[in-house]
Amino acid sequence: MGAAGIQAQFPGEIQGRVVDGPTGTGLGAVRVSVVGTERHELTDGDGRIRVRGLAPGEVQLHLQRFGYEPTTLSVSVRNGEVTRFRAELTPRAFPAAEIQVRAHGDEGVVLDREAVRASGARTVGDLLGGLPGVLVVRRGPGGAQEIRLRGGAPDQVLVLVDGVVLNDPLTGVADLSAVSTEEIERVQVVPGAQAARYGSGALTGVVLVETRGAGEASRLALHGGSLGERGARLAFSHEALRRWITIGGETRSVQGAFTYPAGEALGGGERRRRNVDLAQHGLRLGAGGDLLGGHATVRVRWEDLERGIPGKAFAPSDSARQEQQAFVASSRWSRHSSMGHLDAHLHHRRQWVRFVDPAPPMGVAFDNSTRLHETGARFGVEGEPGDTGRVLVGIEVDGSHRTLEADALDGDEPVRSLTAQLGAHAEVRQVPLPGTPHLRGAFRVHRDGVSREWAPAHGLTLEWTVADVLVHLSHRSSFSPPSAGDLFFREGVGIRPNPHLRGERVPHEVEVGLDGLWELGVVELHLAGELYRGDMQDMIVWAPDFRFVWSPRNVDVKRRGGEVRGEIRHAPLGLRLGGHVSANRTTYREGGGTPGVQVIYRPRLTGGGALSWTGSGWRTSLQARYTGERFPVPAAANALPAFWTFDLTARGEMELAGWDVRPLLRIDRLLGQRAPFIHAFPEPGRTFGLELEVRPGETR
Repeated sequence: MGAAGIQAQFPGEIQGRVVDGPTGTGLGAVRVSVVGTERHELTDGDGRIRVRGLAPGEVQLHLQRFGYEPTTLSVSVRNGEVTRFRAELTPRAFPAAEIQVRAHGDEGVVLDREAVRASGARTVGDLLGGLPGVLVVRRGPGGAQEIRLRGGAPDQVLVLVDGVVLNDPLTGVADLSAVSTEEIERVQVVPGAQAARYGSGALTGVVLVETRGAGEASRLALHGGSLGERGARLAFSHEALRRWITIGGETRSVQGAFTYPAGEALGGGERRRRNVDLAQHGLRLGAGGDLLGGHATVRVRWEDLERGIPGKAFAPSDSARQEQQAFVASSRWSRHSSMGHLDAHLHHRRQWVRFVDPAPPMGVAFDNSTRLHETGARFGVEGEPGDTGRVLVGIEVDGSHRTLEADALDGDEPVRSLTAQLGAHAEVRQVPLPGTPHLRGAFRVHRDGVSREWAPAHGLTLEWTVADVLVHLSHRSSFSPPSAGDLFFREGVGIRPNPHLRGERVPHEVEVGLDGLWELGVVELHLAGELYRGDMQDMIVWAPDFRFVWSPRNVDVKRRGGEVRGEIRHAPLGLRLGGHVSANRTTYREGGGTPGVQVIYRPRLTGGGALSWTGSGWRTSLQARYTGERFPVPAAANALPAFWTFDLTARGEMELAGWDVRPLLRIDRLLGQRAPFIHAFPEPGRTFGLELEVRPGETR
């Protein structure tokens, strides 16, 4: 590592980059503390950091990140100069498996590429299912995967892949099974009302997915497992002259059929679950390099999916199918300078989805298709007025045009909408209060393209350090307009649309949290937790009335909860032990189910833990998950019992004839647990998967 001063026209400043020692890859979320002060910063996703407004003299910087040896370096700060440094962190004796890093006190959990790879997960849904406070619900081994945060519904979580919305425009729900972990570089889950910072739809949280780019290794992987699973992945990457290109593809199929106990309500005995197969294919292309004084990237993704929709156990369907094709192209250009940061993002998205069942067990046959065309742009500028290093201000403009054609919607004309958002954010460093807190704020106004109404959202966070504990206090609001399906679903037998629905809102969400990281000799201890309250107004619920006619309605809901999590790492032994508990009380207030009763399929208590060991070239992890009691109806009746599941993952790394060989074993529901999250959607019990990945040895 080294440091050198260069002349500039602003006060003393430190700029640098923190990288992984063996690979040279930038490390995000590294905590850089100025020794002897309360000041600390975190590196961005590329490992870069900037600290301004420092007094002249020798400054000690302490660098700390889970999975790496902490280090301290000395740099010289002079008035009117920039001191640049490059620091290499050395991985601990054990590779960091399932790394979970706090991005900020109130900005959720980050999984980097090493954590994604170590998990053995096939999809983003599989990856996120064991995180604190996260519920991922699936309907069978090849079914869609929907995420729920803090007692909210799946359509209240905004999912962005490289800045492009993944949520379906008809239902508002993002299917996480459609995104393979093979293409993922980084995932961040930010709970809470986040519309002010990330846009409409982030009512209970946001998931930020970044796909892979520079530094990706060429590789081939084959995998297979129970339920007839098989597949292959291939990727090629090349980097030279500050430019890079990567090409990848994947194919995966699951036959899926299994037997399950029918239960007394279905006559007992065993039944065969059919029509649960899956065929999934994907291609991706990425390229990047320097352009016009900045850095430009282009990413293209194509996905094709077909799956069976078996229906409920008491009314199964052997003929219901889903077909889906999606094409997404996005480009981004960004430029850093002493004047600030510019960012421009363009995207185009096309999607076709078909649901068909010529012989349903109930109702009439259907064959519905949905076609989406969407083009959007986002422009942002960020800078520090006055060159004081204490204030950061940014402005963002976001707009998109969408055309949606769907057979399931009422009317023959496509639903066209022009959506616009204007946002601003600011950060004030070194607020003159005890603990030298940081103050962050964001505000956004959103114009809904269907109702043409404007809706505001805000976020304000005060963050400070007390005795090595990061404390934050936040107040936020959020909003989510009704989806096209909520407003315009074609009226049918037992189904009635509601064109008078109001948008969902969280007018006030208050959160307080603590986050501490300590080194006790060779042991690292991380403890964190939050308490929050954020009632929802006009939550949209599809439920039958007394005539058993299904129609969406607005419901007011009380929502409050908390979360506690901890982790202990012992580097010499390669051990890691972690656990978490989340409690959430989400109850009807008026306009819906019985007041005071937990909302349908919202367990009050969830939790889990993980024990991992790394040594002799292997990483082994045992993960436990607890899902609490939940009601399948809007009343305190027919409660589904709580249950535990246990998953085992083992990944090895070895060198064979000049090649880097990485075998993987994953066993889900290790003890054969069959309890389903949703009534009448049975699970197959224990399943396993095997994978063998090979890459050139020189890329290690």
